[in-house]
Amino acid sequence: MYRTMPKPQSLLDLHEPMADLFNLVRRTFDVPLSYQLSFAHVDAVEDEMYNTLALASLTLRKVQALRHVTRPGVRTAAHIVVSLVSEVGIALTDLAERCTDAPASSRLAAYRDRIYGVAYTAAAFQRENTILILE
Repeated sequence: MYRTMPKPQSLLDLHEPMADLFNLVRRTFDVPLSYQLSFAHVDAVEDEMYNTLALASLTLRKVQALRHVTRPGVRTAAHIVVSLVSEVGIALTDLAERCTDAPASSRLAAYRDRIYGVAYTAAAFQRENTILILE
């Protein structure tokens, strides 16, 4: 069953700050304009799982996706928002711990906390056997 409702304001309020977070991660971890992933074989990820540049690059892609779904007028499902904010939050925790710049580390942690607040809001709207569409 599908149910449609407006996006919570807290979700809409994440749209603009995601641009700042994107730039913060890119600058702090010197992420290049493009980053190539290997799909040579199923275990190719093992070489990248613990690499800070790989983590920062994948985090940027998730921040891009989160910014997209927080844009007014873009339809999305609450479970997608919950999944994205969870993944971004976990990545920000890891990046903040790896960061050698204390002010940048604090900013990453602050973004993580703000994003997790949205996750709780989106999760609260979920109902069993219902896909909640946010517009």
